[in-house]
Order: sequence, then structure tokens, then C-alpha cells
Amino acid sequence: MQEILRRRRRPLVLVGIAATLTCLGCDSDHRVVELSRESLNRQAEQNAQMARQSQAVTETTQQLIKAESSVQNDANQLQQELHVERSALDQQRQDLEKERRSLAAEREREPIIAETIKGIALVVAAALPLVVCWYLVRSLFLSTNDDSTAAEILIEQLATQGPLLTVCTNTALRLPVDEDQSAPGLPSPRLGDHGHEGERPSLRLILVVEGAHDVEFLKRISRVLAGTDSSLPKLDEWASEGTIVFVPNNGASTTFPASFSDDGPAELHLLDRETEPTTTQREILVQALNSRANCHAVLTSKRALENYLHPDAIREAGGVEVAFGDFDDVAELVARACFQPSNSRKWESLSRRARRRLRDKAKRWLNREAVDRMTPQRLAERDPEGEVIGWLRTIAELAGIDAPDPT
Repeated sequence: MQEILRRRRRPLVLVGIAATLTCLGCDSDHRVVELSRESLNRQAEQNAQMARQSQAVTETTQQLIKAESSVQNDANQLQQELHVERSALDQQRQDLEKERRSLAAEREREPIIAETIKGIALVVAAALPLVVCWYLVRSLFLSTNDDSTAAEILIEQLATQGPLLTVCTNTALRLPVDEDQSAPGLPSPRLGDHGHEGERPSLRLILVVEGAHDVEFLKRISRVLAGTDSSLPKLDEWASEGTIVFVPNNGASTTFPASFSDDGPAELHLLDRETEPTTTQREILVQALNSRANCHAVLTSKRALENYLHPDAIREAGGVEVAFGDFDDVAELVARACFQPSNSRKWESLSRRARRRLRDKAKRWLNREAVDRMTPQRLAERDPEGEVIGWLRTIAELAGIDAPDPT
């Protein structure tokens, strides 16, 4: 618009100049020059002013464009926020509808569950008298002879976690058996009776160990060693002859029977060292046992009897390679080595009962198959101090039986 005004103003200025020249006639040249110069100066000022106005208009236009763009961005942002709010409201509405349906389903399900529980309770109450009657009828046909009663008592004693020999055991061991009242298959002399002169006593040593696995270890290792050294006893033969008797303590860590008989056979208690604080407790117990008359107690220098086994014997018996020290749990290491892990089953994920079952299984064949594969050389390598041989010689000494000269 300013450009149009400027173009219209130029002809008018020229016309004014021409009219002025016509009116004045032919004035002097100085006058004309002055007028022309003045006209040009004004024209220059007008051009500068118009340029400034044009620049101002341009800047204003740019500001308007920026303002319009900002307003458009704000409008877009507000529209997006509005869309997000609508989406959130829709989601809340859906959640509310789901919750309403869930509450409605629970109201319908609760009476059904209550009726089901009531029905099960009625069925159990009705079946309980029948179960009691069945048990009573069944008990009428069960055998009540002395053999079944004795078997039940033995099973209960074998299943218990405490020592098999209690206060009652002491009385049983000292009970004499008269010759005219002897039960068939039982020895007539009481424990500790040395019999007639010149006759071999029936029982000379009570060997108290921690469990049936230790019994197997001692019997088998004595047979292995006696094969090359006849001065060592074969405990399995002595046990079958009644010269010695094994008494498993069933894992009792710090308590043993108070006494068997003051004038009866000698006692030898063999305790595993285990780990602290059990080791300290057993050291105290060994001192107390050794203070008794006719009693001798020994604490192993290694953790358990399995620690005296050679790795080669274990490998030959079970096909597993294990490395262990004197105070490692060999049974658990072997159980871990035999265990086959999978993606869903790992040793750490097994229950405590399952790990104990696998450990007991490994402990069983360690004290049987692995001991059978021991040799005097392998034992000497694992037991350079000769502890095991020392136990066997102590057993022979306490039993009072002179072993044949190995030479």
C-alpha cells in the first residue's frame, strides 16, 4: 500500500515543479537549482521514511506470523492433552466396569462355595463313624501274638531319632537268664559272664557307634585289613560269634547311655568329630566316658568315617570324582556329584528332605561299596597316622583276645 502511495506521489511532485517553473518563467538558474535540490532532499527523506515504514510493516508481519504459529502450537498441545484426558477417562470407565463385573461374579460365587464347604463337611461327618467302625473291625482280625508286638517295638526303636539304649536298656543288659528258663536261641549266660573256666566268654566288648553306616564301615574295613594283617580282628566274624556287639547310637550327638554294667563287658565308644560346636561337646563327652571304669572313648581326628575313604575307592564304587578334605561332608559332596541337575531342578532348589534323602543314599554306599574297594595302601594314604588300625587293635585289647602273631 505504501508503495502505491509513493508511486502516485512522484508525478504530483514533478507536476508541481513543472508548474512552478512555468509560473516563474525563466528565473535565474540558481533559483532552479535550489528548488531542484530541495525537491530531491524531500524526495530522499520521503523515500527513507517509506523504507522505515516498510521495514516496520515487515517486522510486524513476522511477529504476527510467529504469534499465529505459537497460538497454533498451543492449540495442538491443548488438543493432545484433551485426547489424553479422554483416553484416561475411557480407561477408568473400563476399569470401573470390570470391577463391577468382578463384584457381581463374587456375589454369585460365594453362596456356591459356602454350600460346597457345607456339603463336604456333612460328607466327612457322615463318613467318620464308618472309618472308625472299619478300623475297629480290622483290628479284630489283626494278629496279637508276641512276635508282632516285638516287631512293632523294634520298628519304633529303629525309627526314633534318640539313642536306642535308655535307662531300661541298662536293666535289660544286666538281667541274668537262668539255664532252665533260657529262651530258645538266646545265650544262657548274662552279659559279662565269663562262663566256666577254659570256655570262651559269650560277650566281651560293647562297641557303641553313631549309626548303622559306621557299623558297616568298621566291619568291612577290618575284613580288608585283616586280609593282609592277621593280627587285626575281623569284626564281622566277632559280631556273628557274639564276642562283640555293635550298639548304634542313632545320631545322638552328645548323650550316650549312662552305663551298661559295672561288672559286664568292656565298652568302646567311637565318636565322629563333626564340626563346631559339636566337636567341643564331644571332646567333653569323651573325657567323661574315659573317666568310667571298664570304658574307653575315642574321638576321630577327621569329621566322619567317610573322610578316611580314598577318592579312588569312591570313583571305582560310584563312578564319581570328588575331592575332599578331612573336615568336608563327604556324603553331601558325593550326593551333589551324583545328582543330575536340569533347567528346572537344581541342588539348591531341592527341599531339605530331598537333599537329606540323597545324602543318606550316598552315605549308605560309601560305607559299603566304597569301603570294599579300599586297600591297606589306600588307607595308609588317607590315614597316615594309622587311626583305623589303632581302633582295631584297641578293640582286640579291650576284648581280651590275643590276636595271632602276623609273623
